[in-house]
Amino acid sequence: MPKDYLTQNLIGHFHFMLGVTFESRDWPRAESEFRRAMASAPDNDVLFYNLGLIYRRSGLLRRALDAFERARTINPRAIPSGKPVRAADRVAELAPEVERLGALETRLAAEAGFQRTTMSVWPWRSKSGGRSLRRGGSGCGPWRSRRDPVRTDSTPRAARSLIPWAVR
Repeated sequence: MPKDYLTQNLIGHFHFMLGVTFESRDWPRAESEFRRAMASAPDNDVLFYNLGLIYRRSGLLRRALDAFERARTINPRAIPSGKPVRAADRVAELAPEVERLGALETRLAAEAGFQRTTMSVWPWRSKSGGRSLRRGGSGCGPWRSRRDPVRTDSTPRAARSLIPWAVR
């Protein structure tokens, strides 16, 4: 691992761009590249901010919040861009949503008679539940395609009402 800041950031940006390239067709590989980017450039606030945006767009709100918090820790000021953005603003808007979804998952799990674990209630959004993308599942990123609907046999009834394209 290079010790100078510029080289670390260039390597981190390289892995970030590889992750973006694979995001739509090979999520496990994209996730691996994103992790390499974080390890390569641990002090790059822009990298963590952009990872937060990708995780948020993909529905991985807890990871998005973690990335935005890391960007805020590195640089509490606005990130230079056409329109100044601050990671603290994203943390403030995302933290209540993560808490709300955590409470919802806990309530849904309790209604279905399950104990809350670290795994998401919705099986296609976690590595350990449902058909893994690595084992031949299909989909775009961590979300499944609307043409390949989720089988909801194991999904609690309340969660099915939140998923408009799920097979009922």
